[in-house]
Amino acid sequence: MGLRLRCRYFILLLSFLLVLTLEVLGCGQKSAQEDKGQPGVAGPYLQGAIRISGAWALYPMMVKWGEEFGKLYPKVRVDISAGGAGKGAADAISGLVD
Repeated sequence: MGLRLRCRYFILLLSFLLVLTLEVLGCGQKSAQEDKGQPGVAGPYLQGAIRISGAWALYPMMVKWGEEFGKLYPKVRVDISAGGAGKGAADAISGLVD
C-alpha cells in the first residue's frame, strides 16, 4: 500500500470518527420542548409573528407547517405568502419577511 493511499484511508477514518463524535455529543442535548419556560428557549410562552414569502411550489408545505406550528404555539401568528422565488428573495432582502 502506497503512502498516498494510506493518507487517504487515514483522512477517511478521521472524518468518520469526527462525524460519529459529533452525533454522539448532539444526542445528549435537550430540545426546546424539554426546556419549557427557560429564558431564551422557545417554550410554550413563544409569541409574535413569523412572516414567510416564497415560491408557489413550497406554499402547500408551508401552510401545513404553519398549521402544525400553530398547534404547538397558539400565540404565534404565521403569515405565509407566495409569489415566486424572486418575490421571496426580494421580500427577505427588504426585510418584509423573516
